[in-house]
Amino acid sequence: MQIEAGAVEIGADTPTEEAPVDIQAHIGSKLKALYAEIVNQPIPEKLLELVRKLEARGNGA
Repeated sequence: MQIEAGAVEIGADTPTEEAPVDIQAHIGSKLKALYAEIVNQPIPEKLLELVRKLEARGNGA
């Protein structure tokens, strides 16, 4: 079986109809809110320290 680019193979778990526009909008707004919350979280100190070490190593230190 050959599937064209952009095509979706329909399986037992795949719904064949798109969700209603109001449901899509609700999901979209919830995803945007979640993304905004994640983006606004501070970077963990352990990660910042690792970046500092890698930058120092790259600068010949």
